[in-house]
Amino acid sequence: MSENSRVLRAAEALRADRLDDLGALMLESHTSLRDDYRVSCVELDTIVEIATATPGVFGARMTGGGFGGCAVVLATPAAAARLQTTLPEAYTSAHGRACELWPVAAAAGATGARL
Repeated sequence: MSENSRVLRAAEALRADRLDDLGALMLESHTSLRDDYRVSCVELDTIVEIATATPGVFGARMTGGGFGGCAVVLATPAAAARLQTTLPEAYTSAHGRACELWPVAAAAGATGARL
């Protein structure tokens, strides 16, 4: 139930352009997935911890099917640029292997087209 409530609050935060609130909800979601559902892993937790300790990062959470995989980070462009260096270095130091980053930007999303 808590995840459903977070989705509704996240949609509201997006509509109101409240990125701080959206980021906090992302971190709450990650914490719930880690603690309540136990579908995270130490590697993903490390990525989220490193990212959320970076100034200009609004929030982060695991994404995908769980038990490893990917995290999504919501950040300012400057913070995203810093993470390109700092996150792989800190992750490799913690786990002895590299991680990959794929910077992306939000788009307008899907729309309908009249043919």
